[in-house]
Amino acid sequence: MASDNKFYDSWFHDATVGNGQILAHPLTAGVNTFNYAAPSGITGSGFRLFLTTDLTTVFGAFEQIGPGSVVFVSDSNLLTNLGFPSNDNGQFFLDVAQVNIPEPSTILFLVSGFLSLIGLRKMFLE
Repeated sequence: MASDNKFYDSWFHDATVGNGQILAHPLTAGVNTFNYAAPSGITGSGFRLFLTTDLTTVFGAFEQIGPGSVVFVSDSNLLTNLGFPSNDNGQFFLDVAQVNIPEPSTILFLVSGFLSLIGLRKMFLE
């Protein structure tokens, strides 16, 4: 999986199960509304989790790689919106955290990815 380095859906949007932007997968269980803003598209062979408003561009995907897995969400607001009662971003984060990750190095990779998202957010907002 890779970013297409373009951005879609400027400003804030709510992806929902009802509008077809949240696709069924164990990682989206209990996620009925996902708030996001200006994600990049994701290319590659991962399982699609979230789509932009055009319903063709992927901004959230999951891929099994050997004994491990990768979850790629190209929205830098994921962590910012965890506590908002109007969306299920926090539930998605819990679903991801509960995935069986057998290797400690994979956990380090996920944490560094989330920290990178925070850094990107600060870079674009400052």
